[in-house]
Amino acid sequence: MRSFLSAASSQRCLTDRFGLVAILCAVTFLLGSCTGGGNGVTTVASTKASMRVVNLIPNANAPLNITLDGISFASGVAFESIQPYQQINAITQNNPTSTIQANVAGSISSLLTTTIVPLGETNYSYIMFGPVTQAVGQFIRSMAQRASAPSTSI
Repeated sequence: MRSFLSAASSQRCLTDRFGLVAILCAVTFLLGSCTGGGNGVTTVASTKASMRVVNLIPNANAPLNITLDGISFASGVAFESIQPYQQINAITQNNPTSTIQANVAGSISSLLTTTIVPLGETNYSYIMFGPVTQAVGQFIRSMAQRASAPSTSI
């Protein structure tokens, strides 16, 4: 009789352990799938940022044209003007940087070239300042709310 109870007890113990292992595996699977970041899926918002351009170069003698990665971003940006926010692509593993170029309208040479690293869901300002011979471009994070960014896309 004792060996029968021992065998039944042993089998029940194995069944309980199997059930416990199954529950732990299920919980691990469910918690692991809750992270949302490790499976390569991103939201559209996280792949976009917003940028505006400010021209503070007083002696350029003409408005500035701005390109982002070789594509026109803003044309005819006059001195002391602030362009509205526009959507831009945020960095990705395949595209870790972007390049802003500014030139005086009608000129083929570049006045400024700046490599930037825009993060998703963030507003930025690209501020150009100084004399035309020593112009500087600064890419800074803006404190404006993301909701103010229009839906135009580059």
